[in-house]
Amino acid sequence: MTWTAWELREEMQATLETLTSDVQIGDCLDIPYDDKPFDVAITNPPFSIAPLVLQRLLGISRNVVMLLRLNYMGSQKRVAFLRDHMPDASVLPNRPVFGPNKVGKLGTDSIEYAWFSWQAEYPQIVGRLILLNDTPYAERKQDLEDTWELVEGVYCRKPPPE
Repeated sequence: MTWTAWELREEMQATLETLTSDVQIGDCLDIPYDDKPFDVAITNPPFSIAPLVLQRLLGISRNVVMLLRLNYMGSQKRVAFLRDHMPDASVLPNRPVFGPNKVGKLGTDSIEYAWFSWQAEYPQIVGRLILLNDTPYAERKQDLEDTWELVEGVYCRKPPPE
C-alpha cells in the first residue's frame, strides 16, 4: 500500500514523513494531480470549505472520508448535492479535542462530530448512520497526555518520536 499525504500546515511535514515519503505541502484545492485515482482520501477540512474539498476529492479518489460537524447535513446550500450523494455517517460518541481552547485549556467544544464517507463511483441516495463505540475516559486521558505537553503555561503538541 502506498500513502500520499497532502497537508496545508508546513509544520506537520516532519510528522507526516514518518508515515510516508510522499508528502505534499499546500492547499489540496490547488495541488495539481492527474495520476491514477487515490483509493481513499481522509481529511478534516475547515468547515467553511468542506464542500469544495469534497468536490475536489470525489474527482480524484474512489472513496472520501471527512471528519465534519454532524450538522454538516443540515444546510439548504448542500441539500441538493446530499440528496444525490448521501454519505454514511459514523458518529463519534466522544467529542474530539483538537487543541487548546480560547483560554488555553485542553477540552472539547459543544459540537458533535462524525466521520462521513462517500464512494465516488457509487453515489447513494440513502446513507447509513453508525454510532461508534465509546472510548473509555482513561484511554482518552492517556491520549491527551501522550499528545500534548504544558510548556510555560501553554499547551503544545508534542514533537513526533524519533
